[in-house]
Amino acid sequence: MTATSPQAHAKLSASGSHRWINCPGSVRMEEGYPDTSGPHAELGTSRHDWAATCLLERRDAEAYLGRVFNGIEATEDDVDYVQSYVDLVRREAEGGELLVEQRVSYSDVIDVPGSFGTSDTVILHSDRITVIDLKYGRGVRVDAPGNSQLRLYALGALEEFGLLGDFREVRTIIHQPRRDHVSEETLSVEALRGHGAGYRIAAQEAQRESAMLVPGESQCRFCKAKADCAARARYVAELTVGDFDDLTGQSPTAPDPDRLTEEQLARIVPNLDLIEDFARSVRSAALERAQRNELPGFKAVRGRRGARQWKDPEAVKEHLAAMRLRKDEMYKLTLQTPTQIAKLLKGHPRRWRRIEEQIHQPEGKPTLAPADDPRPAVTAIASAHEFEDVS
Repeated sequence: MTATSPQAHAKLSASGSHRWINCPGSVRMEEGYPDTSGPHAELGTSRHDWAATCLLERRDAEAYLGRVFNGIEATEDDVDYVQSYVDLVRREAEGGELLVEQRVSYSDVIDVPGSFGTSDTVILHSDRITVIDLKYGRGVRVDAPGNSQLRLYALGALEEFGLLGDFREVRTIIHQPRRDHVSEETLSVEALRGHGAGYRIAAQEAQRESAMLVPGESQCRFCKAKADCAARARYVAELTVGDFDDLTGQSPTAPDPDRLTEEQLARIVPNLDLIEDFARSVRSAALERAQRNELPGFKAVRGRRGARQWKDPEAVKEHLAAMRLRKDEMYKLTLQTPTQIAKLLKGHPRRWRRIEEQIHQPEGKPTLAPADDPRPAVTAIASAHEFEDVS
């Protein structure tokens, strides 16, 4: 079981491959933008380091509680999530060779020197390579089928270790523990190399100065240049305006020019996330420029003041106690949530079963989904004013 130290990011990174494959021009657009990471990314890096340490030192996640990884302490809140990933990797690695935080090069695959990535886990069996990736986010579900990041890792592993076995297939697995989600894809080596040929075409296009800009929800989501991209602005304008001005309403069967048709709504809905993200990113970029006095006609001002809060809660407690206020006047006590109680009763299944029957979980609110979504459709419930009064 070995590990390698991750180094600087490649220009055509595997983690950003969904962007440069779908929008080759994004590579040129992102040049000059600083690398930034928010608290969610820092937490993810911390939990990756925690999991890797467990695998390398052959210990469970609980053994590292209190240790700091990437500046963040290992706590009870995340121990089960990290352990579930560690357990998955250990099961998959039985009978094979486990490589942790393995750097793999796919330069020859896409014909671009210096192209590499660091795979969380690579497992070598006699006839199969398995690549496992830990995704610690809970906001967006990530699936293995069609995932170019894992396929590039697998192609790099084939280049690196191809002579060590008679590899016939490659499995890629994504584990997203905070969503309780595991997804996998199995491809023959020949099929994987076929996808690699497509990635090479996109990589060569991305090297051109005039590489195409192809906006879309997936490739724009984490693009550093999305707030300044004119192609994205045009795309959003076409989605929301497009040919809507062609409505004439001259025939009895023509749509009302003041109302969106079902076809137009169906065209907009799949892109709502892109449109909303576009508006947020433009607002953020405009505010930054206004604060530098670089946005003609606008300025940055203070918004509504935040909620009032105590400067020093401990000092306030002392003052209130001196005023002889009762504790029930000073504090508001609330019952712990089912999740918190479940952690409290961990290891006491009989006690948990007695209290579990008191849990109620409301149905989810109706939300839009594609017609082929496996969940059953929710039919509208008529409101009271739609019924005839027969009393």
